[in-house]
Amino acid sequence: MRPSTSLSIVYYGLTSALQAANFNVSREFAEANGCGDQCYKLIQLAKQVDVGFVGTDFDFDFYATAHNFSRNSSIPGDLLKLAPLDPALLDVKAGTTVYRIQYVSQDIDGSSVPVTGFVALPVHPPKNKTYPLTAFAHGTVGAFRGCAPSSGPSLFDYDSWKLLVDRGFAVVATDYILHFSAQANDVYYSVIAARKAFGSVLSNE
Repeated sequence: MRPSTSLSIVYYGLTSALQAANFNVSREFAEANGCGDQCYKLIQLAKQVDVGFVGTDFDFDFYATAHNFSRNSSIPGDLLKLAPLDPALLDVKAGTTVYRIQYVSQDIDGSSVPVTGFVALPVHPPKNKTYPLTAFAHGTVGAFRGCAPSSGPSLFDYDSWKLLVDRGFAVVATDYILHFSAQANDVYYSVIAARKAFGSVLSNE
């Protein structure tokens, strides 16, 4: 269904500098763009759900394009950034280790593009000294930078990847690069990047 013009204007107006997601819709702004009481209530209800998934604490520095990325020389699968996340700020099982990654993927035109994601490692040490690796290709949640699954406290889990970690799998999840046709590339190269980061503890499975 095509969105109404008034709501499109509301969302378009939220792309101001340093705003990672479209949460901050003031009543005045909504009303000025034809969004009345019921419309505004629905926006607030949706906001509660969205914030639960993606949070509001966006790390602009990490998600900025890495200085070591080059469209001419970077190769898909290259690891650009790696940063551990504070488990106290995450909705994960105690002992789960999570890292944000920025890596190189391939766009639909064949060009190299930077993409972010996360890698989660299980609580218990692997039985055979290495963990099997699974790539989590999540459903899409939004186009704003703050909607990246790797940015939120739940890491966009909906009874999905955490179940795999509980069973001893390492999980890598991409945030995608907005173009649906390139998402398979994002998933594929996330695995290569994860192996470059944690190859010593990942099996060939």
